[in-house]
Amino acid sequence: MFYRRSQHTSRGEILPSTQDMPGISVLCPFQKPAAKYPSRSGLLIGGLVAFWLGVFTIRPVFAVVVFDFTFEDVVANTNDGFDDPVLGADRRAALIDVANNVIGKQLDHQATVRININESKDLSDNTLATAGQIFFVVRRSFQDGLVAAAIQEDEDPSPGNFLGSMTWDFTHDWNLSSESPASGENDFRSVALHELTHLLGFATLIRENGHGLEDVTFDTFSRFDSFLENSTGSPLITSGRFNVVNATISDLTTAVFFNGTHATAANDGDRVELFADAPFGHSSLSHMRDTNDPMTVNLPIGSSQRAWSLLDRGILLDLGYQIPDAVISNLDEVLTDTTLTITGSMFVGGDQFGAQMPGSLTVEDSAAVNVLGIGGIWETGTLHVQGTFSTDGALANKGDVDGAGTIGGDLTNLTGTIAPGAPIGRLGITQNFIQDAGGRLEMEIGGTTPATEFDVLEVGNAAQVGGILEIHVRNAYRDLPSRGLVDRFHLLTSQQLTGTFDQISYAGKQLAVSSPLDDRGSFSSHQGNGYFRTVLYSDEGLEFINLYAQPGDLDGDVDIDLSDFNVLAAHFDPFNLDFPHNWLEGDFDGDQKINLTDFNFMAANFSLGSYNLGGSSLLSTVPEPNSALSCAVLIACLTLLRNAGCREPSGPGRHHCRNS
Repeated sequence: MFYRRSQHTSRGEILPSTQDMPGISVLCPFQKPAAKYPSRSGLLIGGLVAFWLGVFTIRPVFAVVVFDFTFEDVVANTNDGFDDPVLGADRRAALIDVANNVIGKQLDHQATVRININESKDLSDNTLATAGQIFFVVRRSFQDGLVAAAIQEDEDPSPGNFLGSMTWDFTHDWNLSSESPASGENDFRSVALHELTHLLGFATLIRENGHGLEDVTFDTFSRFDSFLENSTGSPLITSGRFNVVNATISDLTTAVFFNGTHATAANDGDRVELFADAPFGHSSLSHMRDTNDPMTVNLPIGSSQRAWSLLDRGILLDLGYQIPDAVISNLDEVLTDTTLTITGSMFVGGDQFGAQMPGSLTVEDSAAVNVLGIGGIWETGTLHVQGTFSTDGALANKGDVDGAGTIGGDLTNLTGTIAPGAPIGRLGITQNFIQDAGGRLEMEIGGTTPATEFDVLEVGNAAQVGGILEIHVRNAYRDLPSRGLVDRFHLLTSQQLTGTFDQISYAGKQLAVSSPLDDRGSFSSHQGNGYFRTVLYSDEGLEFINLYAQPGDLDGDVDIDLSDFNVLAAHFDPFNLDFPHNWLEGDFDGDQKINLTDFNFMAANFSLGSYNLGGSSLLSTVPEPNSALSCAVLIACLTLLRNAGCREPSGPGRHHCRNS
């Protein structure tokens, strides 16, 4: 048995082969991604622990893959490349960081992978980097490279020897930092992720003539090749050779698909299309057709992609790797018609170590995601849920969660935004909901029908609220046209509700408390002329109420009772000594006075029950004992005055009564 090397390159564009190592060259032209990627502060301590502090626990990293690099620049004291006196240390640190933190800690394996980093040189043809791993030659078979074998088999396939190698060209402009690259810069970390992923086995050994590693009819192919099919679903390689019965060489330059179980699950049940353009080149079949994927054939200079997509992760799972966690960063992932199970945890907008890049996940109504660990949405992440997104641990949000689907499990809104509906609808949470002081809940009202005209957050168990509630009004909804009308919106439903929102706004205006209504924090907010916005807390959730009150209802509780009389009596001012007055004091006709006219309004509408047809009083208010007698006297007096036909002439402060 003997072995040969395969080779992959990252370049600015598709170009002819540049071969750096003996063996078979499989080039991977590649350009780079862009987006904010804040620093990894302290890995687990500075990242995840801070994110989940006091809320959740995380899966500890027991098994890790360590890449052990030997830098020939340093060994030979070249004063160039990785040994550059100014940039060499930063270049080495960036490569080690991507290998051991971005990749090594994603893999649930324990291994040390020895990679030789050849002396840096001008690779010409705009080639940025090359990488290759060793393959054992076993004809008529699919083989893992030695890097994959070392990681997956817990056994060193070639003790003491290098399992692969890389070469870098530093004649280009490179961005080494964790920030986005400047225009014209190539992103070192993105190229490193791309090339290291090829080293893991994300690569074909198929040549343009259908041969493999040794360029013979019956040949050695990569495990990756075992999943490749043409457009009709026929495998490209069978019985150790190109499938001449059901495939043609022209398939290699038309349409080639990866048909692995995990990859297709991440692709809505469809096979994953690979890059297979004509003419056949060294980039063919080893890259994604999707230009937004980190493993695409070309990524524009000045951009960066530093996390695997769900498709990349699916392909690596099919290649035999254990990758419990899923990270969505610098990508917009959409699941349309599939059920995807994540055996670990899932993070959107950043990784499990706190490094963040913008990312979004959309789960359409016919799709489901089942996360057996925890879920995390970072500040730069967005989760759109029209279908089902479930976690066994819990889902914590520091970004944006919206949609009209279902969150399975618990949801804690730490410092992010929850927005039910798409744009209006019902967002369900099967277990518990917590919103911390830094969280925001956004609801929309466009009519009075639940889930179709106004948003509903439906919590299956307990809810604990705090932070901000913003109620947005859509153009279809208008304030009530007539007095005595009430619109009710049960915005949040639950089996038990605790806490109160720290701030509530309606149509962009913060609601001030006009009248506290109970000891749970319910209140009404008077907007002028008898318009009230009322917030009611109960065990069943939170109800928001718009009321155009009848004259006499000072506190907006949809009844006119002794508590209203007490307030009016305290502010009764027939001689305008304390002018001006307002509705909350008893001015019902808007003349800024409180006199017999206002008393007559109250007496005419007085009722211990609700004055809203088909409705009920919001709260039952019992007068204090020391005021009950005065209220009774007032009622009697007002009734007599009303029966006597009390009127008020136009002269200020002048009143008389006469029989009608």
